[in-house]
Amino acid sequence: MESTIKSGKHLSKNENISESTFDDVNLAKSVFKDANMAHVRFEDINLSHAVFEDINFSHAKLSNANYKGMTIEGILVTDLLKKFET
Repeated sequence: MESTIKSGKHLSKNENISESTFDDVNLAKSVFKDANMAHVRFEDINLSHAVFEDINFSHAKLSNANYKGMTIEGILVTDLLKKFET
């Protein structure tokens, strides 16, 4: 499938782009607001310094991740994981 989105800034509002694929794209400093991302899959993604607010993470799975400096409600994730390792 050929790319149908040109490089540069874009606004997508009230669009249905379900089942789309984004491969080797730069989405740095992008904003996703009021978006349904149920059942999406993220692979080989850099989310360093990302901020998640008012997010539904129910049934979400994280694996093979770098949690260094990551916090949940102000608590270091590495400290939380240490509690379960013992």
